[in-house]
Amino acid sequence: MARDITVLYVNDNEAGLAARADLLGGYDRLSVSTASEAEAALGRITDGGFDCLLTEYRLPERAGLEFVRDVRATDATLPIVLLSSNLADGVLIEALSAGVTDCVPKSVVSASYDVLADRLRRCADTVPDARGPVVGGSRRSV
Repeated sequence: MARDITVLYVNDNEAGLAARADLLGGYDRLSVSTASEAEAALGRITDGGFDCLLTEYRLPERAGLEFVRDVRATDATLPIVLLSSNLADGVLIEALSAGVTDCVPKSVVSASYDVLADRLRRCADTVPDARGPVVGGSRRSV
């Protein structure tokens, strides 16, 4: 039996954050926690407990993919799914180079949350269950 997946979703738009988290939380195996600021999210990632990170491309306190790079410096193994309305070739290449596991266009999500839920499950299933705190860039099982 497949394990449950705990997702941390980061978005500065609190209304959109709550609505998307509620929708995703209704999908099989997904449990979604939220953070509206990058700094708070980094602290929660360091504490452990998440199988996957879902983040918006644009966050007010982090330009472009700076947040993704900060997450990678903290946790080298946490799958990261980037949600963006702008996934032109240059952005996509930069995102993958920064350590994003997968990118999902917002236009796809607007049509159906099924795609996003599936991508989150697939990304989280690629790494062992290790929800412990981050020590030296890798997660430790508790």
